[in-house]
Amino acid sequence: MLAAAVGTATAAVLLGGCAGDGAGTAERSAAAAMRRRAADGAAALLERYDATGRAHPALAAGLAPLRAQTAQHVEAFGGVPAAPPPALSAGSAPASQDPSAPAGASSPAGASAEPGPAAAVPGDRGEALRALASAASRQSDAFLADLTEAPGDLARLLASVAAACAAHATLLPELTA
Repeated sequence: MLAAAVGTATAAVLLGGCAGDGAGTAERSAAAAMRRRAADGAAALLERYDATGRAHPALAAGLAPLRAQTAQHVEAFGGVPAAPPPALSAGSAPASQDPSAPAGASSPAGASAEPGPAAAVPGDRGEALRALASAASRQSDAFLADLTEAPGDLARLLASVAAACAAHATLLPELTA
């Protein structure tokens, strides 16, 4: 219920429009860089959701709404979110995943070869959820760090998405399969 309320607040900020603030070219450039950074951070969190869902398919149903909200955050900042992996869209493990492989060992098609924040998902479901919650909390803090330098519309969006990430951090440890 909390996640739905935060999602509604995020949507309200997104639909509220972006009023021009008369910022100069340098300020617009700084805001654009801030948006890219925020989109990258949200995309990294989305990657962690996907990795956790692949490693623990039994959690897929519980992760799906929070993952979908995180994909909306990527879009809100101008990024393009990855499509959900089969484990998070159909509630089952991907057919190509070897169940004997260590968690996080498989890589989806089109995934970056660089080791990312989702490189290792704990094998224990509770630990995996706590690790994902910690990542959501860190991302919330990162969004909040940019608030003082962001122009009004971007600051409101950062605040809203930071609140959503904080809500995710609270909800994730309580998920059950």
